[in-house]
Formats: sequence, structure tokens, C-alpha cells
Amino acid sequence: MAAQVSKNLPMMVNAQVQATAVAAAGKTIMYKYNVLITAADINKSRLKNDHYENAVNGMCSSPGIANLFKQGAVVTYQFYDSRNSFLFEFSLSHSDCRVSR
Repeated sequence: MAAQVSKNLPMMVNAQVQATAVAAAGKTIMYKYNVLITAADINKSRLKNDHYENAVNGMCSSPGIANLFKQGAVVTYQFYDSRNSFLFEFSLSHSDCRVSR
């Protein structure tokens, strides 16, 4: 799955966020995003909340990902600023889908 998604990267998620990489190791799928502005200009809390909600809605509604979650998979999202400095990360698992639905 990661290899398939990688073929379409980099890809703009919105006007300020670009998906730049995806990798899989064991039961973990990791997505890397770059925010096209510097950390000083980013409202990290809002950005994290917005992307968490979007990720839950997207991943939990995907039958393929829901099946992976049931098998113990975890999806991790890492965000970096325009200088490639780490901002934050969050992870989703099966329990996030049950809570949100």
C-alpha cells in the first residue's frame, strides 16, 4: 500500500500542507507532511486538530484501512515545517475509529 501511495507524492493536501512521503514497517504506516510555512507562523494546535479529524474520517471510512486496523495496524502522521523542522505527530488505530463513530 505504501509503495502505491508513494507514486503520487509529493501531493498538495491543501494550500499550505504537502504530503511528501509514506512508508510502512511491520504494522505501522507512516505519512510525512510538510507545512509550507515556518513553525513561528503555524497554529500547531489548530493544524493538529484539523488533520486529526480529517485523518479519522478518511481512514475509518476506508474498508481497506479499517481491516488493517482490526489486524493491529497503526497509522502515524508526522508534520514538519518549511525548514523541515519537526512540528508534531499523531497516530490512529482501531480504537480511534470506534470512538469517532
